[in-house]
Amino acid sequence: MTTATPAPAPAPSGSIPDVVRAYLATSGLSQRALSLEAGLNEKAVSQLLIGRTQRPHAAALAGLSRVVGVDLGAIASAPTVTVADMQRILRETPPHGWSPSVLRGATSALKLYERFAGGGACAGSPPFDRASVRKFLAANTPASLGVSPATCAAYASHLRALLDMVGGGGRTPQIRDVTGRWRWLYDAVAETDLPQDLVWAAGPFFAWCDAQGIEFTDLTAETFVAYRDHRITHGGVTGAEAKHTKASKRARDLWNHLATLPVFANLGVRAAEQPFADGRVRYATPDALLAPLLAEFDEQVVPWVTGKTTPQGRPVDEILDEIEAIAAPPRSAKVAAARRYNGKASQNRKSAREERLRACGVLLAAGTWGPKRVAVARAGIISLVKCFFTTTGTLIETMAELSEPDLLEAAAEALDEATDFDDVGSSYVSTLVKLVRKIAVGFVGVGAVEAARISHIIVRHTPDRAGVSPRNKLKLQQFTPDRIDAFFGMSGALVAEVNAEVARRRAANRRAAAAGRKPVELLDAEIARKLELVVAHDIFCARAPRKANVLGIDLDRHVRDAADGTIIVELPPEMVKGGRKLVIPLNPRMSAVFRQHIAKARPLLLTDANRGSMMLFPARKRAEGHYTCLTVQLMREIHERVGVKFNPHLYRHLVGWVWLKNDPSKLPQVQILLGHKNIATTLKFYAELDETLALQQWSDRLEGHGHGDRNNRRTLAA
Repeated sequence: MTTATPAPAPAPSGSIPDVVRAYLATSGLSQRALSLEAGLNEKAVSQLLIGRTQRPHAAALAGLSRVVGVDLGAIASAPTVTVADMQRILRETPPHGWSPSVLRGATSALKLYERFAGGGACAGSPPFDRASVRKFLAANTPASLGVSPATCAAYASHLRALLDMVGGGGRTPQIRDVTGRWRWLYDAVAETDLPQDLVWAAGPFFAWCDAQGIEFTDLTAETFVAYRDHRITHGGVTGAEAKHTKASKRARDLWNHLATLPVFANLGVRAAEQPFADGRVRYATPDALLAPLLAEFDEQVVPWVTGKTTPQGRPVDEILDEIEAIAAPPRSAKVAAARRYNGKASQNRKSAREERLRACGVLLAAGTWGPKRVAVARAGIISLVKCFFTTTGTLIETMAELSEPDLLEAAAEALDEATDFDDVGSSYVSTLVKLVRKIAVGFVGVGAVEAARISHIIVRHTPDRAGVSPRNKLKLQQFTPDRIDAFFGMSGALVAEVNAEVARRRAANRRAAAAGRKPVELLDAEIARKLELVVAHDIFCARAPRKANVLGIDLDRHVRDAADGTIIVELPPEMVKGGRKLVIPLNPRMSAVFRQHIAKARPLLLTDANRGSMMLFPARKRAEGHYTCLTVQLMREIHERVGVKFNPHLYRHLVGWVWLKNDPSKLPQVQILLGHKNIATTLKFYAELDETLALQQWSDRLEGHGHGDRNNRRTLAA
């Protein structure tokens, strides 16, 4: 007969640490013994009492409640404390492990906070909570506080540590604390093929919804505003309002995506309106207003611009059937044989077919758009129409209206003013107007005068420059010699870190074997991801290919061994801009890392979903396709190690610029490296750089020439 476990007693007043301390005092148990008896790790209670752990998760609270005999989960968050309370805690019961210097620093940080955030001697001690500290840190600078930047950073760190200490009884609920419908929904979302950032957004949002008692059918636009406000009030001290707004918008994107899936829609998940501005207030336009225009684009323009229909919507197959029916037959079998031999029959019929298709307004292969250009045009049209509506209050409802030169000119002007806020010049607007001109001429059928006026709009908005864009040029100017070394040495640094970690694990395994413990794996997914970044960075540096070329590498079709034992990546013309084969040779070091990645690291990144994939960088949750987040992670790594915000296209400019900087006479070699068809393209991109380099070389030569005595070349003494 089993004895029922008595239900925990109701929660007393006080905090969770206070209840645990009282139980330790009466029971005589050590902190370690209580942790183990509750089924937790041996330091769990110690970390809770010293304030290093905030509110324990549900399983830990249940275990402690069972042993202590008190329902710890029902204890409310710690009451709001003031600066005076914190100063008393530091004097009477300082946190365990804090050295005297840390205590002095924390005390000084509290005094500074009280002086600038308090309301004066008569207002009492100011509150000490996350919202107040965040506001204090955001509103002040080292200069306004009268301290050095280093001291300001140290004080901010002390204030965050003090907040963690007083927040030990009020940890924000996490998804692992949740049971019931919201936990089931989270587990279901984690099993889908949704982008990883949306899955990450699900956890904290679903946990908050569960804590608020919200049902699936209750979610509205106001729910996401309340979630944003909650994050601002209870989130991290360093999180600005824009960061929390972005997280709330991402949660709303997740929810609306779930609403499109039948399995979730059947549970009551319904799409919610966007309650936040989209980050560009000038574009704030209800999506419903654009529905007719986008329907025309999707249902009529796209079939035409991809070569499937005429501008009137007639399928191309019908026209081809008519052409075949009226094709003139040869006068005799001998003439037919001669035509086949000469190839003239097929050539003449092809020419007549293409001429007839053009006459019907059909776009042939060279004039059609691919999926990427269609997506760019659609997004650009949305931007033009939204910006024009926000600026003037006038809504463009059809493609014919958008093709009207006066309306298009006003929309382009509004969009140019709204996007070129850095005043560095951009071809964004002119590119969009070019796409609209194609639709206006071929689909809408505007006259020659209107087409000429649209061309004039394109000329007006085309930047008066050639070569590297101003934004990319500014980024190139941030590359000092040290940063260039760090950039090209990043692969070696990552490999060295991997080797050091493997050596550390080998040594740990030797100690574990001697002690009879289980060894750890020398390689794991974390190390494999580092090596994946190394391989991607090496390929970008070797030939500066475009992003799509790197991500699209197939091990079976595109990778081969050279005669000297190195690796060669060879991409076919259909994958390369310009229609020319692209050969990317890897040097011996790159080839060795490439082989090690394929043999040892890449298998660790394969799952049941992508086990059969032959992509060099396989998708994580799909059997086909590449890992789309790879370049995002690579750019983040470059930013952290080099200090410059990078983008994949900058590889092309940086490689060429560095080579020309070292030797301006290497222009033909740079042309070959970057795959330009002729040197004029390379000159166009680097003419301004080349001039700068030439002037710098002449300046250096002047510096090297002496005028009279050597002492005369010295700078003026202050």
